[in-house]
Formats: sequence, structure tokens, C-alpha cells
Amino acid sequence: QQQQQQQLNPGPLFYKEAVLLPVAQYDPVKHACWSEGQVVPYAHLAHTLAACDSTTKRLAIADALTNMFRSLLALGGNQTSTVNDLVAALYLVTGRISPAYEHGGELNIGGSTVSSALGAVTGVSRTKMSEMYNKMGDIGDVAQACRRNQSMLRTPPPLTLQGVLSELRRMSVQTGSGAAQRRK
Repeated sequence: QQQQQQQLNPGPLFYKEAVLLPVAQYDPVKHACWSEGQVVPYAHLAHTLAACDSTTKRLAIADALTNMFRSLLALGGNQTSTVNDLVAALYLVTGRISPAYEHGGELNIGGSTVSSALGAVTGVSRTKMSEMYNKMGDIGDVAQACRRNQSMLRTPPPLTLQGVLSELRRMSVQTGSGAAQRRK
């Protein structure tokens, strides 16, 4: 298993595979996709969830989630940012954006809104997206496939864990005329 760890190369696949390592073999600093003092990238959570999605083994999923949180704790800057990163990760992993007792805990964004926003961003028609969805079965996979064919004039800044949660919370409280359009 030590050979398996040495064969991993840095990059998205590396982090996805590394997070699945047994807890005893995972180094929360070396295997993280950011360094101490940097803002926690959303990619850390995305790699972890992709790793969880790639296996049906419950113990491997538990290890992946444990390893993700260990990295958050090990590389946390100050106490406040570490707590905020942990809270953001907990909410996002559980599919929530706030406690159940708070108003606005639900995102209130349906598949139609996601599809039309994806179409507006990538230029892919609804018909093509529908075909892709029927083939792939997951809107996230469709988004990733659409994005592969898209060129960008400049690279956007990387998403952060707290930034994604903050934006989702902002979107959840949108109400009134045109709220669905603003959520796109």
C-alpha cells in the first residue's frame, strides 16, 4: 500500500485517490490540495465527494470524509477560520446551507433553473442537455461534460469552501419577482 501512495501524482486524480487512503496512511498536510495559510479551496470538498461517489464501500467513504476533515483541522489558519471552514464543509457535505431551524435553509433551486443557467453559461441547448442527462444520469456530470467543450478568455478565481456556502446562502434568500432569474 505504501507503493500505491508513492505512485500518486499531484493533481485532481491524486487528491481524489489520496482522500480514499485508510486514515493511518493519509497525511492531512501532504495529501491536501492547498497549503497552510491558504484559503480552503472548494476543490477539497469536490475531490472528497467525487471519491465517495466512486466507491460503494462504506468504510472507504468514512475514511474519505474523516481525511477531508483532518486536513481542514491540520491546515486551519486561526481558530475562527478553521471553525468557519469546518461548518461550511459540514453543511455542504450534508446538502444543507444552514441549520434546519433557520429560515432559508433550503436552496429553492430546481432542476429547470440549473439547466437554464448551465445552458446560458455553456451555450449547450436544452435538447442536448436533456440527451446528455438521460445518458449520464447526473446533472453534475452533464455540467462537467459541457464545460470540457468550453473555452475561456481568462481563468476565473478558484472557488473557496466558505465562498461557495456564502453564495448559496445569498441565493437562498432571493424572493419576489425575478428571483429565479437572479439565482441563475
